[in-house]
Amino acid sequence: MAMGRDLGPDGVVDHFTLDAEQWALLRNKSGGTRLGFAVQLLFLHWRGRFLKGRGEIPDDAIAHVASQVDVAAAEIASYDLTERIAQRHRSEIRKRTGWHECTVDDGAEATAHLAGALWHEERREEAVCAEFLKYLRAATTESPAPIGSR
Repeated sequence: MAMGRDLGPDGVVDHFTLDAEQWALLRNKSGGTRLGFAVQLLFLHWRGRFLKGRGEIPDDAIAHVASQVDVAAAEIASYDLTERIAQRHRSEIRKRTGWHECTVDDGAEATAHLAGALWHEERREEAVCAEFLKYLRAATTESPAPIGSR
């Protein structure tokens, strides 16, 4: 199981409940790969990037997703984020949802946005990070790295 901190019931439901469109993406997957795919998909929508390691996702979130997809939560242990299947899942998620990896041009556009939107008014790191992530999400651009303490 994962080592991440628990989100509590409200956080888990808010961030790790599959909607109808997300369910449709699971159609041809089963077992641990079904759970792994669903966890990656929901983590992307929660954090704006893919998992770097299982320790980033709280145990209660894995348990909630597992119950939705009717797979034992312990099966997440068989889903290796570095293996080819997980890489294919990330590619499929990008293709089917419109998310894309952050490019140099994306970074430059986000920086220009931050400079225009916040330069005179805001210098607090938390607020700048929040605006940066909001901008990336609106552009369905993955965050290049974990940002802030969100």
